[in-house]
Amino acid sequence: MATTVEIILKGVAIGYQKDGTYHVIFPVDDEGCHKVNFSFQKEGETESKMVSLANSELIEVTAEGATSALETDEEYNDFVYDLTSPATHPGIRMKTDPGKFTLLKIPNACLSVYKFFEPPIPDLFEVGRPANSTPIQQLAQSVKATVTLNDDGRVNISADGFNFATEAGSSYTLTFDNDCDVVFPGKNDMDMYYEVIEEFSFAIKAGSGRRFRIGGVGDLSGLSKEALEKMVTS
Repeated sequence: MATTVEIILKGVAIGYQKDGTYHVIFPVDDEGCHKVNFSFQKEGETESKMVSLANSELIEVTAEGATSALETDEEYNDFVYDLTSPATHPGIRMKTDPGKFTLLKIPNACLSVYKFFEPPIPDLFEVGRPANSTPIQQLAQSVKATVTLNDDGRVNISADGFNFATEAGSSYTLTFDNDCDVVFPGKNDMDMYYEVIEEFSFAIKAGSGRRFRIGGVGDLSGLSKEALEKMVTS
């Protein structure tokens, strides 16, 4: 039986592929509420307590003896929110002076949807132009990155002042979560994306690109209590 390490990604995040590795940007808000926390659960055991990685600018995952390669499944391609879909931006890029964020790198992972938002889901709309909206029928709430290993394989995690390794031959679930239960007046979690990235095309002047939100300010109004775990994007 294959050994697997499932890495669950929750909260406000931007995911993209680069050089065969999955990169995840976790923005850090001005209030300091959205911070990356880590927990692990070895197969057959209870989940560990959360460990704060709030001071880490880079978290690197490495895989020894990996038999999987970076790929996405159909649900990931269809239901993870796409910042470069026809309904949103022609392209995006990192801002010249981005806000604070934590970067997570994961190699050798098969990407899939972990959980979906429960309906009804508010419309996607352009900030400043609420009439320019797009209905959403189904949307990923969190993402799973699965690394498959040989019998002697293991996954290592390295961050500022923190190291962790799975035991060879044992399957694990690892969770990275920067969710925040506090609702800040006048804000939507999607605003945090635009502290790090901006819309880009040759026809758009730097700093003047559009912004999008799902739902209004505060939480994603209209979603269930469970759905207040904020979305992971692509």
